[in-house]
Amino acid sequence: MTGPVRFPYLARGADPNDVAPILPVTLSLNGFSLDHRALIDSGASFCAPPRTLGDQFGEDWDLLPRLFRLGGVAGGVRAKLLAVDVTIPPFPIRPIMFGWAETDVVPLIFGQMTFFLEFHVCFFRALSEFQLQLSSSTP
Repeated sequence: MTGPVRFPYLARGADPNDVAPILPVTLSLNGFSLDHRALIDSGASFCAPPRTLGDQFGEDWDLLPRLFRLGGVAGGVRAKLLAVDVTIPPFPIRPIMFGWAETDVVPLIFGQMTFFLEFHVCFFRALSEFQLQLSSSTP
């Protein structure tokens, strides 16, 4: 089992002082893999990718079951469940359930369901670092 690993906060955009717990990840589904950056958001109820990210996997949002609405800053955006394999080296691949947003107003977010069930997350804001460790319930 992989022990705790620390990651640096990364710049959100052009301003190098505007940093956040952003994690480079590889998302895999339907034989496709995409490298992306995810915001680790302890205040988000669900993991959520933007519409175009799911489209890149060849999924048809309109054909997926289980319609619900994202809350918080997503402001009630409609979403559908989508399971995606996530690779975060040095950890093993983890299946993560996403609320695939109907629009692109939502960035790629790792929230409470199911990212925080798969990983223990600890933020060290004064150090501009965060730490991940597989949860004890993760095989």
